Amino acid sequence: MENNIYYRKIGKLIFTILASIFIFGNSETSSFAHIKWFQSFNIQEQPVLPGQFMATPTWLLGLALSLPALWACVAIDAAGKNARLGRVLSLIRRPFGFKADDLVRLTIAFWLSWLWMLPEPIWLTPELKAPDASIQWVQLGLAALCLSRRGAGLTGLGLIGLWVGAARQYGTYHLLDYPLFLGFAICLIAISLDRLRVRVLASVTAHRIGLLGATMSWTLMWASMEKWAFADWSLTLLCARPYLTMGLTPEVFLSLSGWFEFGAAAMLLLGGARCQPAIGLCTADDLRLRRAGIRPGGSGWTFSNHRGSGHHHLERQWPGRRRGQFHPEIRPETCSASAHQLHRRPVRHWHRLYRRLEFRLWRRYHAGSRQRI
Repeated sequence: MENNIYYRKIGKLIFTILASIFIFGNSETSSFAHIKWFQSFNIQEQPVLPGQFMATPTWLLGLALSLPALWACVAIDAAGKNARLGRVLSLIRRPFGFKADDLVRLTIAFWLSWLWMLPEPIWLTPELKAPDASIQWVQLGLAALCLSRRGAGLTGLGLIGLWVGAARQYGTYHLLDYPLFLGFAICLIAISLDRLRVRVLASVTAHRIGLLGATMSWTLMWASMEKWAFADWSLTLLCARPYLTMGLTPEVFLSLSGWFEFGAAAMLLLGGARCQPAIGLCTADDLRLRRAGIRPGGSGWTFSNHRGSGHHHLERQWPGRRRGQFHPEIRPETCSASAHQLHRRPVRHWHRLYRRLEFRLWRRYHAGSRQRI
């Protein structure tokens, strides 16, 4: 049964790869592909048709090498559900124990600070020259706001403003090369809104890392298509600097590097919840807890570990409750289940398990109230 799931994922990957190549290659706006930052280009140049570059031996070699790599990524993603391998992966990730939200905020703050230190102002990327030097001070202010979770939303709105300003100067098709900045903006706004816990926006805030991965996938796919459809733009640079090709011919290096980008985009778009762009910083269990209405520090029930004993249980929240304090009518030892038993259950039964435990606790609490009466 599990092998069938692997085959379905691989089939979906192959179909999406081939369909995306034809869609991007035959698009009327494909001549506005990702512009080289350090190389001159001709925007009126006609792209190479997919049927032409897909028939080259180097492109087929990249396809043959990429599919096993994607298969291995899917297998590692699925093997992460194994208890032993999961412990090994957690030990590897432990030294890099950043939260995904904090990592995104610090990265954007560093990048905006770098834009402020440049000798001439740019909107977002080196080829997007800005006409006014005061934009750099706006970028520095956005970097300062991004250091706090409350100000991250204002930084997200500022990124959208910078993207719109660049689109007005260079055209919307040119800025379609960079949807990643819109993904960062949405992610920062969702980080700030998550503190407010607005029910209407709960789905957006819960999927903010997935939305960021989707925009990053679009950016990488667009850049890889440029290497195949507009190879002349990059071949000039590679021929002038042959050390960049690592001993390969410029044509072979360019075709294989396009497959590297396209493979990374495919995994970001189609990978499991454990293969999201946060690289293990945000797990699928966090999303299932939110869907079940169970949040750390929120109202209702919370799922936690009692004094490091290895037993997970549901805590009942009430006004004036201190951290780690339980309701007097609900003792954790009477309603706990071992972590091993919970994690051995299929993932699709998490929601049902929480509801069953919640009902048992509710019935036990009201039974005790009737006895006191």
